[in-house]
Amino acid sequence: MHLLLLLLTACPQSQVAMVATEGGSQARARIDAVKAETDLAVIRSSIQLYRQTNEGQNPPDIASLGINGLYYPDEYRYDSTTGTVSCPECQP
Repeated sequence: MHLLLLLLTACPQSQVAMVATEGGSQARARIDAVKAETDLAVIRSSIQLYRQTNEGQNPPDIASLGINGLYYPDEYRYDSTTGTVSCPECQP
């Protein structure tokens, strides 16, 4: 019940509808993908904020952003040279 409420408040309506209509493992996989997308959005926003407050410099790593509560904190690859983050394991 709490997961459904979280999805209803944190996800675009189309993503909630997809999760609601899929069954079993497909729904679980979609929920995991939405969590990863959410994490990436939070990390990317934090990188932008870091740049704004540090004269355009990229953070040295994700940990230095001080983000708490990521769903999958160890799944992301970060390139400090370019400031890009990805999740190769999260791709469908």
